[in-house]
Amino acid sequence: MSAYQGKKIMIVTLPVVQDAESDAWLFSLDSLAAAHLDSLAVVGVPAFEDGYTGSNKAALSAWYHAKLSGHVLVSDGLYTQSGSGEQQNGLFSWLTHPELNGTFSIEPQSPGYKFLVSSQGTLYAVLRPKTRLGSLVIDKLLHQ
Repeated sequence: MSAYQGKKIMIVTLPVVQDAESDAWLFSLDSLAAAHLDSLAVVGVPAFEDGYTGSNKAALSAWYHAKLSGHVLVSDGLYTQSGSGEQQNGLFSWLTHPELNGTFSIEPQSPGYKFLVSSQGTLYAVLRPKTRLGSLVIDKLLHQ
């Protein structure tokens, strides 16, 4: 955990379909993580709601490993949506409930959602998949 001390954290929901578009997205994620290595920790999460299963775990793990350098920490599959009830992972419960995080109630409804947590542990931005990883919006948010 000391590797995260003093850094912002970006938690992203990862694609679970292996295709050229997802390969390009993972490359962009890896490039972003490498460019901000000293100030940003990136955690990628494949979601059960997006199609992650125990049966595709090994194939997805190998794919993520092949496409992402060691700059992106990839978790096991998690339940990310509040509709999953008590199965929703605790981190995603905090990320999606304003009574816990103080502001945001945006559910990750597909791969590509980005949650930004400050170095003090405050959730300060939630970005939908349409926000490109190399966009000016993300650049500005990372330099706040």
